[in-house]
Amino acid sequence: MNYITITPGEGVQTYSVKKDGNSVFKIDGKATNFKVKEFSCHDGSDVVKIDSDLVIKLQALRDIIEKPIVINSGYRTTEYNKKIKGAPRSQHIYGKAADIAISGVNPEDVAKKAEALGFLGIGLYDWGCHVDTRKTKSFWKTDKQIPVVSFQDPMIKPTAAVPTLKRGDTSIMVERLQQDFKYLGYDIVIDGRFGSETERVLKHFQREENIKEDGVYGYVSYGHMKERLNA
Repeated sequence: MNYITITPGEGVQTYSVKKDGNSVFKIDGKATNFKVKEFSCHDGSDVVKIDSDLVIKLQALRDIIEKPIVINSGYRTTEYNKKIKGAPRSQHIYGKAADIAISGVNPEDVAKKAEALGFLGIGLYDWGCHVDTRKTKSFWKTDKQIPVVSFQDPMIKPTAAVPTLKRGDTSIMVERLQQDFKYLGYDIVIDGRFGSETERVLKHFQREENIKEDGVYGYVSYGHMKERLNA
């Protein structure tokens, strides 16, 4: 059995599936339950990038739950991420994310434990959880991508910091929204003014995301935008 020793804080490392695929990660001299190939891209690429902290936190999660963790999606090449219509700045393309499922365990319980272990990126879905090692907190829930404060709170609620923007508003927040649309490829002028053009683009975005097409940028639209940009 081949082993690869990893340590906290060493960052993203690059491996070869052909050379390292069956190697087991080791932490503090103890073998983990994860192999390199479990994080490989589904397009068959040989290169796989993996953040050591992601493995360390996943092992801690597995130790607490005491059940195998299935990694449905780990590292993604930029090309594969585009092919499956992943978020442009997905943490998967940096080797910092994993979509996981644990048989017989409620995904919400998994999310709560992942939060307790220090994961700062957590998405809760019916099929399981997205977890990542981003540096700033971003939690979201279900297909509506509603931002949440904490999975520890039984009353999962939207964050108070989410802006509500509508036609007629003029602010730096409108400018940032326009910048996000521009990044996603929409044709829009960045001027900080929420006029008819911004409303048109927002409604187009809402239509694409299959959410209420009201031209108001609130909790739900914010959540979908966050997912498109960062998940």
